[in-house]
Amino acid sequence: MVVIAVGTESQGFLTGRTSVATAEALGEEATEFPSNHGGFFGGEFGHSGQPEAFAARLREVLEDR
Repeated sequence: MVVIAVGTESQGFLTGRTSVATAEALGEEATEFPSNHGGFFGGEFGHSGQPEAFAARLREVLEDR
């Protein structure tokens, strides 16, 4: 199973567009996750995401598959 993810804040950026295009090329839809393309980071690398919301969404996606 491959899940192509896209961050809600990354939709119009290169990272978001390539995720959507890759999913479409595979005949799938990109799965939306909270925050940006680094949504699982908590700020430890200078790029804050929403790690708790990301983890909850990841659990939801994996349970559905």
